[in-house]
Amino acid sequence: MDLTDLWQQHKTFIVTVVAAVLVLLLGRTIIGSTYDWQAARVRRDKDVRALGDVEAVPSDKLKQLTAERTALEARTTQLAELCQFKLAPEYRLEPTDKSPQTRYFELVDKKQQELVAEPARLDITVPDNLGMPDSTPSDRDEVARALAALNVVNDVVTYAVAARVKRIVKIKYEGGAATRVKKGFVNELTVSFEIEGSGRSIAEFFEIMATAPERNAPFLQVAQGSEVKASPNGDLVKATFRVNALTVDLERTLLTKS
Repeated sequence: MDLTDLWQQHKTFIVTVVAAVLVLLLGRTIIGSTYDWQAARVRRDKDVRALGDVEAVPSDKLKQLTAERTALEARTTQLAELCQFKLAPEYRLEPTDKSPQTRYFELVDKKQQELVAEPARLDITVPDNLGMPDSTPSDRDEVARALAALNVVNDVVTYAVAARVKRIVKIKYEGGAATRVKKGFVNELTVSFEIEGSGRSIAEFFEIMATAPERNAPFLQVAQGSEVKASPNGDLVKATFRVNALTVDLERTLLTKS
């Protein structure tokens, strides 16, 4: 078989192979003109050498740094415990609570008896709903916040009754994600109050808020913008104020953030 017969028999295959080789050569030429492979290889070799020059951290130094980090994390936890509003056990939502909403409403019912019915025997009026939202908290986190707000209400009402104020005119806690105030890893929960009583009882109330040993101060605190003024009701004095409860989210601190 001569070359002519070979060409006629395999012409299509030969043309295809030659075209593919030309495409590859052309592509390589284009890529080579737009990308400096030699420079890239030099940079790669330089990076490899630089990595080889990095000194390993001595094991004793690594152990020291690990110990220091652990100590700082422990100290952060201690400071957070000191900084945040400490919930009383009955207001804590435990992982074992299968129905948080039921737990919330049961505690509200209990506190309505303690904080509304019992003060009424002393002729001290307290809002029936204790300022809590009428709607059911939407999720577990909101239930936890509502329970914390109820703890704040319990403390403030207890101090007001101890001071023998005349009435608690208004309590207001607004639930929902829109009310969450976060400053870095510090969360702030706010409840508003309006109380009336004699000047002496109002002064005693704020003294109790400032000095009661069982209170969670200074992280259960009267917010700025509060006011005390004479009430239209004769010799009564009205105090309008907001109380902040602060909590710390340890998972968002700089030390524990991954």
